[in-house]
Amino acid sequence: MQGADGEYAVINTRERAPFFKAVAGALSQTRAMHMVDAMNQAKKRPYIFDAGCTLQQAKALWELLHKEGVESAIVPMDYFTTIGAAHMLNNANCLPGSFEIQPLTGPPLQIDWKELAMISYGRVKHRQRKLPGGTVGTTGPGPMATLASAVVAGPVYAAYRASHPIVKQDAKPKDQTEVHDCLDIFVGYINNDEFAAHFRVFAGKFYYDYLGERRQPTSAANFRLFVEDIVRYASDAILTDDTRQFLARRPPGKPIEGFDIFDEYNRWSVAIARARAEGKVS
Repeated sequence: MQGADGEYAVINTRERAPFFKAVAGALSQTRAMHMVDAMNQAKKRPYIFDAGCTLQQAKALWELLHKEGVESAIVPMDYFTTIGAAHMLNNANCLPGSFEIQPLTGPPLQIDWKELAMISYGRVKHRQRKLPGGTVGTTGPGPMATLASAVVAGPVYAAYRASHPIVKQDAKPKDQTEVHDCLDIFVGYINNDEFAAHFRVFAGKFYYDYLGERRQPTSAANFRLFVEDIVRYASDAILTDDTRQFLARRPPGKPIEGFDIFDEYNRWSVAIARARAEGKVS
């Protein structure tokens, strides 16, 4: 099986990304890329090394990676599926007969467990730019600056300043980094292209009301129960390697460097599952 134009991809076959320099060196030779560009691609695409290649290009890249000890596989582009933007999910019920999504308004959405195509756990690092004035990821004046420009200097503003001492703020923006435990739930992909949806659950932003008496004091404990319930009911769904690691309670590795790489990890997970099903990857 191959793509309509005979296009292939070279994918990583490891659970963790290999050294970037080895991949970049191979890319620079097969694609005639500048080493800086090759390094950038290797860092941004640690699971799908190259895509849209001819079979000759794919074989050349595979051979160079093999010499460097990097395990990879050549797969047709047909192995990949287009993943839509993730929709944040805050409330849902794990019922014996269906996965019931609770929207903010309107009736609940009932989804048959067989429609859940893939379950993907991720521990993802997310960076936001914290600007002066306390705003995060936005531009313009912060709360203090807005208040100062709106209130004319006088008794009211003087009284406010007296009761609210000014906190010294950094003049330069800073990057604020958070690590999120999240679960991506893919509905309808692979087995039903007519109905496809991609939901993302953040451990600390889900209600867990359906747990009832099983509900625990921490979101981390409730999140684990939720993941276990999803996997038990959606028995036909593909489980990513990281999901299996999480369920086995193995120590977490380094977090994924951003949600764009997490999305690529999910695309790779579909491709690697298909490659394993056809015996192309052990």
